[in-house]
Amino acid sequence: MPRVLLGLLALSCVGIASELLLLDHYEGWRQWIPLAALTAIFANSIAVLATPSSPLLKLLQWLAVALLVVGGLGVYFHVKGNLEFELELHPTVKGWEKIWNVMKGAFPALAPLSMAQLGLLGLIAARAHPSFRRPRPANIQNEERGSS
Repeated sequence: MPRVLLGLLALSCVGIASELLLLDHYEGWRQWIPLAALTAIFANSIAVLATPSSPLLKLLQWLAVALLVVGGLGVYFHVKGNLEFELELHPTVKGWEKIWNVMKGAFPALAPLSMAQLGLLGLIAARAHPSFRRPRPANIQNEERGSS
């Protein structure tokens, strides 16, 4: 199962990165952040598939957490950009109408959550991998047997 999750993670990274490139999502430094994060976790997931090891799985966890952060930052940047545009275009609109317009703006407000979803998938894949589990020290196993 972990191999399937890692394969799904790698394939999803390729898909989302391709979509970002097709959308010209590389005009400023902020737009390079998701591309860099996707590239890093893609390379790591392929490395784990090829040669699973505890250090690579730990790195996968860190990269997965980074994707969660990148997804959150993406939502922030998209909503902020839409809000700035909305304030210029319709400065008198308020309340739910403004919120609705911001969420439907030129920048897809919730699209960056796909990065967070990949981060969760990466965490699940790392935790499910057999190489992640370390054998328990003998003294702990003996203590548990003695107390039963």
